[in-house]
Amino acid sequence: MRGLSRVGWMVVLLTVAVCTVSLQLQLHFTTRQLDQARAQILETRSNLTALSQEITTQTRSLDTVRADVRATREEIGRTQTDVQETRTSLSGTLDAERRERERRMAASREELQTVAADVRGRLRSLQGMAGNAAFMGVANAKAIGDLRQKVVVDPKELRRALLGPSVKVENARAVGGGTCLWSRREASGVVHTYVLTAHHVVSGAISEEDGREKRSPVTVTRYPTDGAAPIACQADVIAYDTKKDLALLKLRGRDASMTAATLASREELARIAVFDKVTAVGCPLGHAPLPTEGEIVSLDKKVSGERFWMMSAPTIFGNSGGGVFDSGSPRLVGVAAMICVYDTIVSMPVTHLGVLVPMTSVYDWLDSQGYQFLYDPRVSREDCERGRAVMRALLPSTVPVSWEEK
Repeated sequence: MRGLSRVGWMVVLLTVAVCTVSLQLQLHFTTRQLDQARAQILETRSNLTALSQEITTQTRSLDTVRADVRATREEIGRTQTDVQETRTSLSGTLDAERRERERRMAASREELQTVAADVRGRLRSLQGMAGNAAFMGVANAKAIGDLRQKVVVDPKELRRALLGPSVKVENARAVGGGTCLWSRREASGVVHTYVLTAHHVVSGAISEEDGREKRSPVTVTRYPTDGAAPIACQADVIAYDTKKDLALLKLRGRDASMTAATLASREELARIAVFDKVTAVGCPLGHAPLPTEGEIVSLDKKVSGERFWMMSAPTIFGNSGGGVFDSGSPRLVGVAAMICVYDTIVSMPVTHLGVLVPMTSVYDWLDSQGYQFLYDPRVSREDCERGRAVMRALLPSTVPVSWEEK
């Protein structure tokens, strides 16, 4: 140390100073790093605290969910127990009901066997009686047929029953016949009269304008059987069917009353056979209603998929739409629709081969249109009007807008 010069001491001091400054700088830098680390530690500690709180919250929620799951499992267990108990109870009840049904069926089977034995015995007895009846029937058939003809031989009764309901139907393009099905006077004095005819007779009154159907009135002429002057009035086409060739008219006017035809029942129509005598009443060539007689010659004439009958009663243009009556009743059994035509160079009508719509088809059609009351006295006109309104709402294309007077 003694040997150092002044310069050496200065160097030593300078070195010490430099080291001191360097150490201070390092200490300051380290202090800053420690401060930053302390801040990070504080931030991390805060984040950990928040995370711990979140974990605590989630843990509590999880505990709540676990409690709900346990409660749900317990409820499911109780429900399964109830289901099992109900199943056991129902099984016992069903077994008891099944045994009771089997007991009743066995009793019914025994009762049916007893009834069947009784029926067989009665059938054998009836077969014996039928043999005797057949012998008597053959002997009496001719007498019954003669009596049937005598019942309707009264010309006055024939005029009332056949000509009274018959009318002439006209429009600008065609003329034909028609038959009154129903005519009643209400307490108010208004008369409701319905006439049945063929569709092609009134088709000229049905047109289309701007995509909508338009129906014009037709003329219906009534011919009183007491010799009074004919009465013409207008009528509306309230329903029609092109394939069946049917149309239903309602007469206008408060006093358009007339005699209605006696209608054959479905049972009577089912008994009609070939060779049964019929009388056709129409308006040939526009004349007043004229009767012609013939027989049923076919019950199965197919035209465009529809089933018609055929008759030999002479008919010609103008008979269409007129009534066909059973000569022995006389009840309305059909509506004249068309005549057969022989096509060569010139079409020739075969007047003794007429085609008619059987009243069974008419009744089915009236059912579909809501006019059952016209042939079934058990049904009222008011009930049909209400039913027709419902049918029209459900099937507007099948039951078109009503053209009846309001």
